Amino acid sequence: TCERLVDMQDSLCVNDLIDLLKREIEVFHYDILDSTSTEARRMIKSGAVDGEDDFVVAADSQTSGRGRHGNSFISYDDRGLYFTYVIHGLSKNNEIRDILTTLVAVAVADSLNSLIFDKEERSAKVKWVNDIYAGDRKVCGILSEALDDRVLIGVGINLYEFDVPDELKDKVGFVCPSEPCKTALMAEIINRTDDLIRSSTHDKIIERVREMSYIIGKNISFTENNVAFEGEAIAIEDDGALKVRISDGSYKILRSGEVSINFK
Repeated sequence: TCERLVDMQDSLCVNDLIDLLKREIEVFHYDILDSTSTEARRMIKSGAVDGEDDFVVAADSQTSGRGRHGNSFISYDDRGLYFTYVIHGLSKNNEIRDILTTLVAVAVADSLNSLIFDKEERSAKVKWVNDIYAGDRKVCGILSEALDDRVLIGVGINLYEFDVPDELKDKVGFVCPSEPCKTALMAEIINRTDDLIRSSTHDKIIERVREMSYIIGKNISFTENNVAFEGEAIAIEDDGALKVRISDGSYKILRSGEVSINFK
């Protein structure tokens, strides 16, 4: 538990963030938004940002945070890190763009392990394809979307404890840092994302996510064409797809969709 930390001041400082970033990126910080990704889209469509500039939209809280497939993402006042990083110039045939969500998941997990979990028994791991787990609980969700020649990378991290609905108490976790970390953590994630985009390859990203996979060996459930399946996640394929051994002994390759881990 990290109840002892709920009164700790951990505010995002834009000036310090800009100093920590390895390159010049404009940062827009708000007390509250419906969604950082929604605001980023509004800014692009209204021409509020230059057509070729990368930028970041951050909020201390969100009223309508978004996850994959239209799911909501719970965002509690000042208890998490919520931002959308907008990158211009990743061409549609760029091999990295095809696995960008996986790349960002690696960057987030590495950042959490480097800055927060380095002296703890817990470690951040990647659940296929866009969630970060620590201690068998989801602590972060990632949403990557394309808009014309830009990609929008939404990141939501549960830092400090807050009340969650009863049906999610066994699924939602918290990072529980021992000292303020929002500014440094956000800079680390952006810098690591940039480094991976610039210097890594598709194969290296797949290799990294295999190393830090949370889902391999787990019993999972998923739905395909309105049919429910259960099986064991056994491998991440070279293209990033998930190979599952179904309970009847057959195999399925998942390239998209939601999977649930069955804790027994």
